[in-house]
Amino acid sequence: MATSRSSCGRWAENWNIVAAWPSRRPEDEALSRFPGFVEAVDSFNAVVTRDHCFIPVGFTGAGELTVALDRDARKWKGDPFSLEMTGAMAAGLLRVASQIDQVDLLRATSRTDALTGLANRRVLTERAETEMARSRRSGAPLSVAILDIDHFKAYNDEFGHLAGDQVLASISLLMADRLRGQDLLVRYGGEEFCTLLPDVDAIGGRVVVDELRALARTTPSHTVVTISGGVAQWDGAESFEALLERADQALYTAKRSGRDRTVVANPHEAEPI
Repeated sequence: MATSRSSCGRWAENWNIVAAWPSRRPEDEALSRFPGFVEAVDSFNAVVTRDHCFIPVGFTGAGELTVALDRDARKWKGDPFSLEMTGAMAAGLLRVASQIDQVDLLRATSRTDALTGLANRRVLTERAETEMARSRRSGAPLSVAILDIDHFKAYNDEFGHLAGDQVLASISLLMADRLRGQDLLVRYGGEEFCTLLPDVDAIGGRVVVDELRALARTTPSHTVVTISGGVAQWDGAESFEALLERADQALYTAKRSGRDRTVVANPHEAEPI
């Protein structure tokens, strides 16, 4: 028998959602407050006690979701609690949870590179604004580095794009593990990476990039992988685009000078040193 929207609304007024758990059960002391919870999880059916109702909603990205409702004794008039009601509520809650999962997935996809799992340019731009503002207030240095895998097109041509993808994924993990928690590493495009280094000056940036280049040589691959890098320290006034351009020009100089090296751009000049 179908349940009308109005009757659902009147019934819902008598109950308050007080807790919801994913697949991992809460601690025993929490469970002791809701003795019907375990029965609901184990049976996959709604369980109604004198003061509570437990509804296994379904599976979401967080795991199995079970909702606990607490009866509002002040409003309770003895209206019946039916399986149709619990089913309708479970379906509605699961639909909302699924929509939240989908939104989270879309948000993550729009900010993450699918191959390497690193953040993308959008995140870099957003984070740069925050770090530049912090650097302006505190006077702490801020550097950016652009790194490029040497001869990557030739590697793809000789060993195939799947092998190239494996190099990109492996080198991403190595570099991400080396960097600090406050650093940001993004896939800048193709075989290029960019790292934002708060509280690091140009000389410190060179040290970091040299360490990343050394790690690149340990990447499992058909040949030794080398990287060229360009580093630029923010001068406190230029735009982030200008800072990136100086780092990119430094990278170009490293490539032109023989690759497998790090070049630092002077923060007060357009040409690298």
